[in-house]
Amino acid sequence: GDVGELNRAMADAQADGKADVVTFNTAIKGHLQKGDVKSARKVLLTMREARLKPNAVTFNEFIAAVATKTGRVDWALIDEMVSCGLRPNKVTCSILLKSLLPSTPAKDVERTMTTLREMEDKMDEVLLSSFCEACIRTRRSDCLVPELRRQKGATAVPVRSAHTFGSLIRAHGFVNDLEGAWSYWHEMKKRQMLLTNVTLGCMIEALVT
Repeated sequence: GDVGELNRAMADAQADGKADVVTFNTAIKGHLQKGDVKSARKVLLTMREARLKPNAVTFNEFIAAVATKTGRVDWALIDEMVSCGLRPNKVTCSILLKSLLPSTPAKDVERTMTTLREMEDKMDEVLLSSFCEACIRTRRSDCLVPELRRQKGATAVPVRSAHTFGSLIRAHGFVNDLEGAWSYWHEMKKRQMLLTNVTLGCMIEALVT
């Protein structure tokens, strides 16, 4: 849609006292989808001036848009999120993990791992897969080994998808634990799961790493 129309609609909603958190979030998302972070920031400021509290959706939209546009996380947004009494959740951490690259500064990797440990939600298998892949990209076996160990205990994240099995197989290969890689391979066969080309590729990678 047209940005001018969006701004007029927002002005009308505010004038009528109808603008709530959802309204502001929708406007913010509209600006961010056009890559206009500056205008989205102005909407956020107006939202806070109206004494409406941004929620996790608000900040996750910002964090994802900035990471996509710049290739890195704006940690000031995470700080602002926390200052609003919000804790990063699974969506936030997924964005942070996907932004980690081999060139990411060590301090940003550390902060991502700390945020992951302190997040509001429990880890699920989608986030576990993203975590494994991020650790492999940044070559952080020191972060990966404890999580792989936890996966063998009572607090393991339930795994049901072939994609996550593939990530775990890759992860075990990366830390030179072929026994662990084979254990997930055999578990997949035991469950009669479809061995996809991706899963097969992960196993071959683990064997040749």
